[in-house]
Amino acid sequence: LTNLRWLGVTENALSQYAANQQLAASMASGLRVEAVLEKYRRVETVQVYPELLGPTYVPYPSYSAIYWTDSSTAIDSIGRANLDGSERENIITLALHNNLGGIAVDAERRKMYWTDSSNPGVRRANLDGSQPQVIITTGSDGVSDVALDLVNSKIYWTATGAGHHIGRANLDGSQRQNIITTGLSTLESIAVDMVGKKIYWTDWQAHKIEYANLDGSGRQEFLTNVNNASGLALDLVNRKIYWVTWPPPSGPGKIQWANLDGNGSDAQDFITVGLTTPWGLTVDEVGGKIYWTDWGTNRIGRANLDGSERENIITAGLTRPSKIALGVW
Repeated sequence: LTNLRWLGVTENALSQYAANQQLAASMASGLRVEAVLEKYRRVETVQVYPELLGPTYVPYPSYSAIYWTDSSTAIDSIGRANLDGSERENIITLALHNNLGGIAVDAERRKMYWTDSSNPGVRRANLDGSQPQVIITTGSDGVSDVALDLVNSKIYWTATGAGHHIGRANLDGSQRQNIITTGLSTLESIAVDMVGKKIYWTDWQAHKIEYANLDGSGRQEFLTNVNNASGLALDLVNRKIYWVTWPPPSGPGKIQWANLDGNGSDAQDFITVGLTTPWGLTVDEVGGKIYWTDWGTNRIGRANLDGSERENIITAGLTRPSKIALGVW
């Protein structure tokens, strides 16, 4: 916890802290952090004592921007905009063809990570697109997605090809490990549950969602018979998992959800109309929104976490939006 600036703390936990303030003040293990108060949507600095709070904390920043990858027949790009889609700009433009995939943002260190199949691997840059560098290479294996564990300063990726695997490394690409190498087909998306200390991923060809411990051990199936499982996102505050599925043979697609701490048996539809080819998903726990890309309609949309107030926030200028992530300017 010592390297976290953002720590989401429930109001109940803060009340518990206040009630035990005298006891807490006498403890030497106090940690000063910025706590995001869910109700008031603001950031304050408070004194938090993990011994008193127990498992009530989750790390996440207060977001101000969305980032996405987009591909065309001639140019691939990474774009960003305000959360409502305004002030849109392309921050990276590459002379590639349908090679950009996953994207993730480290708001604290002001870095973004993305996958590139032209020179298969993972790249990173500053949030304005400057100082791009390759940090992971995977040979001939294309990399479909990337996710960050900011508690343990790790990056995870999914590689598809002859050597398909799930890998992890430090945020600078060092100490690389392939943690799962068997029983994989066409991997599409990966997400990290920093509270439950798990990774989740979708397997397009195997039509299922699986999970494992952060080191790849304890692998289990979460949900099977998920037609063309693709996009994946986690809500760590409300403990929900969202994913994209396409009914055979090719859609239209829809977004579904289930309780993250269950076994997938409570899976249900979330958004089923107005989508053509949804692909990427991301959840803003602080703002109470879910965002998605749809490269069938070339749009980016969002809705409240209960499915209400759905809107398309970017409707022009996209060619084939793929993955999407939350970040800051």
